[in-house]
Amino acid sequence: MYLFYRLFRPLFLYTEDDLAKVFTALNRVVFVFHNHPVDVGNALK
Repeated sequence: MYLFYRLFRPLFLYTEDDLAKVFTALNRVVFVFHNHPVDVGNALK
């Protein structure tokens, strides 16, 4: 249990606001990939 706590403790230090920002950023990335796959592919080349 202690190892589990040590591994996941950092997750609990984030505030809900931080998590919301992360999810918003992830959603934006997924949105762009989903709607502009060709543009993303060209940008990565």
